[in-house]
Amino acid sequence: MAPLVASMAILPRDTIKNFGLIAIHSASPIHLQSVNAAGNKFWIGKDTQTYCPAIEGLDCSHFQNITAFSQGSKSDTLGLDTEVPGGQAVYVSPKGALSFTIAHSGATPAGSTYESFKATLNNSGNQLGDLSYNGTDSFVACPTRGKKGHREGPYQVFVDVNNSLKNKDVPLGHVDECIGFLAATVKLDTAKSPAAWQYQ
Repeated sequence: MAPLVASMAILPRDTIKNFGLIAIHSASPIHLQSVNAAGNKFWIGKDTQTYCPAIEGLDCSHFQNITAFSQGSKSDTLGLDTEVPGGQAVYVSPKGALSFTIAHSGATPAGSTYESFKATLNNSGNQLGDLSYNGTDSFVACPTRGKKGHREGPYQVFVDVNNSLKNKDVPLGHVDECIGFLAATVKLDTAKSPAAWQYQ
């Protein structure tokens, strides 16, 4: 495991708030499925994992069990829409896994990147926006269960820029079984922002 380093400042919620992500890849098992935060990684086909502490005076009833993103303090960074002090930043691990920082810490594995994200929202009608990384739609969903030829989810989300993802980096050891997808942004109810105290 790569050592953890405090390589970044934790990013607060800022300009683009409270949007969800869904995967677009027609005729695939991930089509129109939400991208959810759990275990400091992102998944399709796994439930969102949130936490709200039992602190006197803290009302947890308005938080939701959904994964909501927000733009970070810099225009090319991304965070999760949380209440926890310091926030939680989204980053790409050295092995390409789309990940997020634990609460109260900005530590990421050495070699991680948290810049080069660009989120667009379309506020007219029900049209979708787009999330890109490093100028490309390079997101892939890799199966975590099943026999060869019959793989299934939950699917872990990775970023594969210029086909740099290696077999050793993905859960079942076969990059060719991962499914590329467009990460479409969906506007959420900003009246309920932040969506969670923290993700875990």
